[in-house]
Amino acid sequence: MPEQPPQDTALCNFCGTTLKLLPNAVGARCMVCGERGRTRTWCTQGHYVCDDCRANDLMKLLEGLLTQSKTTDPVELFMILRRAREFPMHGPDHHPLVATAFLVAYHNAWGEPSWETILDALQSAASDLPGGTCGFWGACAAGLAVGMAYCAVLDSSPTDGEKRAAAHRVVSSILGRFGCLPGARCCRRECLVALQAACEYSGEVLPHALSTTYQVKCEQAADNPECMGAECPFL
Repeated sequence: MPEQPPQDTALCNFCGTTLKLLPNAVGARCMVCGERGRTRTWCTQGHYVCDDCRANDLMKLLEGLLTQSKTTDPVELFMILRRAREFPMHGPDHHPLVATAFLVAYHNAWGEPSWETILDALQSAASDLPGGTCGFWGACAAGLAVGMAYCAVLDSSPTDGEKRAAAHRVVSSILGRFGCLPGARCCRRECLVALQAACEYSGEVLPHALSTTYQVKCEQAADNPECMGAECPFL
């Protein structure tokens, strides 16, 4: 099979040129901390920011927003967070937004988990969930972010069989929904599907239920060359 050409994914924060999704990881030096790493997302001018520096920047934004919204609807909160800065159409910054939206909405509704627990989960989501997992690992990290949120609420651990099994069931169901969507990547679509499912299962798995009534109407379809069109549940 011939090698597929790299696809446009976003713009570089340093120079504004198009980032490319490469078929194979390449070595690069972080423009912020100077450490070397490997990446599949490459600026044509050679600019690169490592996952740790990217996560730290995102965490500063999220920490400043955590207590500003009192909504108990995770989908609404996700859209608020996504509009808080100029987010790229695609990319790993969406993954911690999923965990943030669910955990903060849950806290607003039920007073738990603690802010310390939420911040720990968000730091992990921002640092440990890379981009491209949907196509390179066979598991979109938006679903894994819901698993992280559920584990935070449940205070789950590798040795707690019942709680970890419950989180696995929820994540596997979300991944199954992704598998029924034939379109190429759309990070916002996957995040919304994940959060809707997270609300649906919350009453069965978590101590308290969350619900969403927020109606999302897509405004980015015309700008997304990979949009699945009429088959998208949010078009």
